[in-house]
Amino acid sequence: MKYSIIDIGSNTIILNIFKSNDNNEIKRLLYLDRTVGLRNYKKDDILNDDGIKKLIETLNYYKEISKDFEIDKILPFATASLRKLKNLEEVLDRVKKETDLKIDVISGEKEADLGFTGTTLGYDVENGYILDIGGGSTEITLIKNGEKGFSKSLDIGHLSLFNDFVKNILVNKEELLKIEKSVDDNLKDLEISTLENSKIYGVGGTIDAVRKLIKNKYYIEDEIPVDIFNEYYNYIKNLDKKVYMEILKIAPERIHTIVVGMAILKGYIDKLNPDYLVPSDTGLREGYLINYLNKSEEE
Repeated sequence: MKYSIIDIGSNTIILNIFKSNDNNEIKRLLYLDRTVGLRNYKKDDILNDDGIKKLIETLNYYKEISKDFEIDKILPFATASLRKLKNLEEVLDRVKKETDLKIDVISGEKEADLGFTGTTLGYDVENGYILDIGGGSTEITLIKNGEKGFSKSLDIGHLSLFNDFVKNILVNKEELLKIEKSVDDNLKDLEISTLENSKIYGVGGTIDAVRKLIKNKYYIEDEIPVDIFNEYYNYIKNLDKKVYMEILKIAPERIHTIVVGMAILKGYIDKLNPDYLVPSDTGLREGYLINYLNKSEEE
């Protein structure tokens, strides 16, 4: 069987095409993303007409690609990008009418659960944390002795903080200080255990961009020592022309939000004190498909 998983985020809309066998083992055949920036079409928690049209256009484009792969099922889901919309029903109705697709809007808690399922599919995690930094929210999950423990979704994302604090295209030093304080304020009351000899398994586009940037400078990509990340973050905080030229070369699609995303990551690192950051190749989308396959078997 072949499945199209469409992840509707606040910044990007991602298409993954997977093939599964009788044992529900999955293999990714295609990764494709579009930077749509749905959050930029929202005001007072209402997605405007242009934003709805962008969403529908992207979904129909992904439907056409899915036809070429002879897909058995298309499964679109949304996270913080849609879940708090005041006009959610209108958006879902228009999408269904104009694409014949039904969007599954998942909670922050479910997002964290599916991230755990997907990440542990690719990694044997004994003790550590799974961190998913999205455009509109961030999910953190504690893993102890191989079991999922505390999990929390916070309404801080790289795009939401960017929109709240940044006036122009690029963040400046004064704005970054305000962003760091906002992150610290949000994490201050986060009651999560700290583990010795732990790792943060990072999920999402911000973490992938961090991997690319650090690989370019330090030739490290699989397990990044936290000391190296901290050193690189202090370099990034210069926010000079050299820094932005480097980002533009390595991760141009993240030129305006990567510094904000790194500030969120830095906040969690300071809170949890791990030894390593591990950019995960599997995560939410794999977890969503595995969950769907397991539920289908039960039915």
